[in-house]
Amino acid sequence: MRMLIIALLLSGCARHQRYGYTKEYVERCTPVLEEILSFQKKRTRLNSKVERAVKRMQSGDVSLSDFQDIREEWTELENSLAETVNDLYDKAREMNCLAAL
Repeated sequence: MRMLIIALLLSGCARHQRYGYTKEYVERCTPVLEEILSFQKKRTRLNSKVERAVKRMQSGDVSLSDFQDIREEWTELENSLAETVNDLYDKAREMNCLAAL
């Protein structure tokens, strides 16, 4: 994962020299960008899980009551993850890590 972020950051150097993709920039921004990706992956997995639950409810494999419990749990977790990732995006903006992306 770390190499992917570094590759993405460095691949834009030619186009975005004005933003200065320096070693300091990569070292400063990689941790927060990796954390954002980690939380976004969690959200994707969570969304896939609830989508499967919807299909199972539609096919009658899950009761409406059980689905409502799943949806409530999903909503709470999704809201928490979204809040965390929004805070990370704010942090990345403050660190000037998103200007060139």
